[in-house]
Amino acid sequence: MSREIWVQDMQALTCLAHDSKSIVKMLELHSVQESIEAELKETEVRFRDESDGDNDDDDDDESTLGKKEEELLGAKEKTMEEVSEEKESLETKGSMTEVKIRQDVEASSTMEIPQAESSTRMKSLLYAESEECKVDHQGTTWNLTDIQAGGCITFTQDAVSMPLLFGCKLLEPTVEFPPLNKDERLVSSVIELTCDEQPDIHFTGQSKGEVVVALSHSAPKLEGYEVLIGELISSDSSYEWKDLETTNIWQIPDIKDDFAKLRVPYAEAKVTTCGVFAVIYRLKSYIYSTRVSGNEEITHKIPEYPEVSVTISAENVRDRSNLELILKVQEIPQQWFDCGEEFAGPVLHIKCPQITDLAEPATITLPLLLQGDKDELSKFSATDLRVFKCRSGDERADWDEITMQLPNAVELMNGVVRFQVKHFCRFTVWPSKKRRLRDRRLAHRINRFTRPFPLEAGFFACLCNTVDMSPGHAQLRLYCYPARLEPKVIENACSAHDIDRYGNGDSLLTLFHGDELRAKLWRGSEVKKTLKLRFRYDRKFEVDAIVRVLNEGTPHVKFLQHLREQSPRKLCELTIATQCQVRLFLRDYICYEGFHDSLRNCFVCADRTMQNLSFHSQR
Repeated sequence: MSREIWVQDMQALTCLAHDSKSIVKMLELHSVQESIEAELKETEVRFRDESDGDNDDDDDDESTLGKKEEELLGAKEKTMEEVSEEKESLETKGSMTEVKIRQDVEASSTMEIPQAESSTRMKSLLYAESEECKVDHQGTTWNLTDIQAGGCITFTQDAVSMPLLFGCKLLEPTVEFPPLNKDERLVSSVIELTCDEQPDIHFTGQSKGEVVVALSHSAPKLEGYEVLIGELISSDSSYEWKDLETTNIWQIPDIKDDFAKLRVPYAEAKVTTCGVFAVIYRLKSYIYSTRVSGNEEITHKIPEYPEVSVTISAENVRDRSNLELILKVQEIPQQWFDCGEEFAGPVLHIKCPQITDLAEPATITLPLLLQGDKDELSKFSATDLRVFKCRSGDERADWDEITMQLPNAVELMNGVVRFQVKHFCRFTVWPSKKRRLRDRRLAHRINRFTRPFPLEAGFFACLCNTVDMSPGHAQLRLYCYPARLEPKVIENACSAHDIDRYGNGDSLLTLFHGDELRAKLWRGSEVKKTLKLRFRYDRKFEVDAIVRVLNEGTPHVKFLQHLREQSPRKLCELTIATQCQVRLFLRDYICYEGFHDSLRNCFVCADRTMQNLSFHSQR
């Protein structure tokens, strides 16, 4: 947000309250925010420059620059919280000057309600790109390729009764808009469907047609999470997300038709009006409200995970009429571990507003695995388990081991752990057979692996021809991005550079925002410096280097993740091939006898993509 926009918002807020000190403070806070963002950009540049040195021996993912970036992000969040608090303070004071505001409005008939004006202005500033499509009663499938939204809108037959011109705008989210709860993330583009000819059009009623919005996203399929398409609605000068009934397409076999609308995974939902839509990724909450009668023990189980339960003894509910328990289950991806040696159980979030301290311990049962092969659990015993806790509501809080402080010893039966606790927060159980893994402190690794919202990632590598390049050399460009951005990243790269060879692929592991990655070249090319990247949850990360292209072999690039106390993990391995080589590869697969129609269609789409890349490269 620019300073000019900020000042405009300040002018609107001035109509609510004439407290100059508060406004000055808000401007100062905004100045701090701008300086933090500038320092974040500087840190990112320094991170790229650091790749010029030889740092292959440094396997510590908590580098100095990484820590600095985390500190800056934390400071930015704190600043935004102070800004929000200051706004609330101004609005509260503004209610005391309602009479004066009314007089000001009467004096100037063109003045709008400041809060509505500010919200409208903020919303209008989010529009980045737009495209249009004419739809009649026959319907159409509208792929949002012009705005690179990774979306598709399907109008079935009779969805509209007369020809109408629809528009779709790609929105650029900010820190404050659209609004999100703490346990929610945007994992798709944010689009707005409009129809100026009939702004209040409804896709329900006498017509039998329907309108379906589909959006590609970067959320992995994990237990305890839900992925929904939300519609942004306004009420009382504020905005909130309304959940829509959503169908998720996680893989090709999930597709009922003979073709995929978008790059998988994607979500789709029927909509009844024009509006703002996006895919929301969040931890699912299970809320239990119990009317207490007498001194009775209360046990709550999650229907989807019946082995997860919380039992509160009668001592804790005595003299209470109502009790509310909020449970969340968070699966930890097992792909990060060597399953035969060690893995992490799910995280159980427990919150009970009526009880802060337990008079008697509560009993928890938690399975070591929510899905997957449970035969691996037979090798573990109760002595192999370590129990950890962490404060609820603070993602930056550290985990502490409480195995030895539990009221009773941990029990393990048929893969389900049973233990007792004296208060409610977040809990997880880590089994390990290796003594060196059991005895060391796991705080660093637990803090990393228990972070919520890991995302699917993708990689793109290309060799580019540049002016004044020495013979036998080329510019190598590497990209890391959330999976949903793949078409946009490739399209923009091919539009901006003269690409000779390229390759792209998906990460084998999900990644967190800020994860440090490295690229290694072999066969067909050489580079002198270490190539480093960082994964961003909302945009691409790009790095480039001059490489020597060898005559023998096709260049390969391998993307790795270096973690403390673990061997490097391979994320993706790409072949940087010419367009002709890749097209021949696709032709062999398409012609393969018995090839599934839906997969055949995907490869045909990939071939069309290559033709598009070829067009941009030759342009």
